Amino acid sequence: MPVLLLAVAALLAAAGAARAQDTPASGDLAPGLRWAQVFMDRMVRVAVPAAPAHAASGDAAHAAPGDAAHAAPGNAERDGYGFIVGEQMLRVQGRAQPFAALLIATADNLVRGATAAAPPVVTFYGDLSRSLPASVLATHLAPEQGNLAVLLVLRPPNARIRPIPAIDTAALLPGIFAWQIGRPDQWLPAETPGRFAAPDKGWLTFDGLDGEAGARGAAVLTDRGLAGMVAGAAPDGRTRVLSVERMRAALRGWRLDWTIADPGAVTLAGPAAAAASALPAAPPGGGDRRGLSVLPLMASEIASRGAWVPPGARLSPWARRGADLRAAPTADAARIGAMPPGSELPPDRWRRGAYQILHKLDHGAWFLAGTEGQPLGYVSGNDIIEVWPLATPAQQGGRALASSQSPIAGAVLHDAGTHFVLSLALRCPLDFCDTVEISTPAPPRPGGILPVFQVPPLTGAWHRGEAVPVSVLLPRALVRKAGARLEGCVGLRRQCIGQTLLTGAAK
Repeated sequence: MPVLLLAVAALLAAAGAARAQDTPASGDLAPGLRWAQVFMDRMVRVAVPAAPAHAASGDAAHAAPGDAAHAAPGNAERDGYGFIVGEQMLRVQGRAQPFAALLIATADNLVRGATAAAPPVVTFYGDLSRSLPASVLATHLAPEQGNLAVLLVLRPPNARIRPIPAIDTAALLPGIFAWQIGRPDQWLPAETPGRFAAPDKGWLTFDGLDGEAGARGAAVLTDRGLAGMVAGAAPDGRTRVLSVERMRAALRGWRLDWTIADPGAVTLAGPAAAAASALPAAPPGGGDRRGLSVLPLMASEIASRGAWVPPGARLSPWARRGADLRAAPTADAARIGAMPPGSELPPDRWRRGAYQILHKLDHGAWFLAGTEGQPLGYVSGNDIIEVWPLATPAQQGGRALASSQSPIAGAVLHDAGTHFVLSLALRCPLDFCDTVEISTPAPPRPGGILPVFQVPPLTGAWHRGEAVPVSVLLPRALVRKAGARLEGCVGLRRQCIGQTLLTGAAK
């Protein structure tokens, strides 16, 4: 406690007059970038003065891999970022009133080893004229365990802490956009976002973010809010991020305040929307490294090349093979990302369609895949499965199918112009059934019988012989292509008996 009191006294002595920073109004921004800009008032730059030669050994023990220059005795100061995650009221001996102090999350290997004589200094984005010394709390996660440290700094009198939600990182899909606040010599996010790659041994890894030493402690946000903190570079060259769930669990375990809201508790339709409108639309100045992005198509090209899909249609990669995402709908376009194999996605999400269909082109030769309304890239129709919702309500009328095209008695096919609707009744072959699955068989090889198609599983409760009426929206190519086949599976989720529902016929 005496050390903490000395630190607080130093903070009080360093406090001075504040000057707020004015910023221009924003434009029409992606939700993730708007969240990133709302978050800016929580951001600080953390500078750690060079340790004297006799005190540098402890600092070197916590240096990041490849960061030997920052750990050398007598070197220049090292710096990075941090952000406000909570607030504590402190009592100082000899003062009647408690003082408000801010808790700042940053990278442990950035600040561990700082001394009381040369403490870390934080500069607030919301008040660039103010720099205050901070105290490094003893509680921390070592670099190999999370690389999290917590700083304690006096709260400036004009500090604003706008509400921001955490995300549910279990719902992250590879390819989802992410914005990084804090890169070497640059506060604001890059114009080109990064993308979530994969979880990796307790970390989150991202492509297109900056994991250099000067970016440690930076915040990473998606369209839903805060995803975590940059901890450094991963061995494969990606950027390693400490998830917001691990940060929250650590602070609560240390009995420290945590002011990041739960997932979905704060939205951009509320107070955060007004906050975002007062922040810059783009990073000032140059220096951003531009990356590859999705080529937008003109409305006339979409109209001439587009193909109909029902509202809510989605797509998934094949179960055992991923799919390349390209900048344009051509085979020789630059590769800008990838979907993982479906086996690496949550099973229910894969079965119901993991990604949005923003555009279907050339009768399904190409798709513009997206998530949260944001385009991820173009993907070949050979590499994905279309997932269409069931028809509700069932279309009336149509022609009865001959047994050569469907062995299901009473099956009716309705031509809806942009698509077909297949209506039929399937019967439960077991004592009890709870699942109906309808899909095409997976092609035996790349370029096999296409399209690959499925509908989300239908769940219910049926007994042996009981009819299950189903109406299925079908792409025209599936019905018209000789050799194409639609199969149904009725039974239990782990014990399903399949049968052919429809065979394509050239017309």
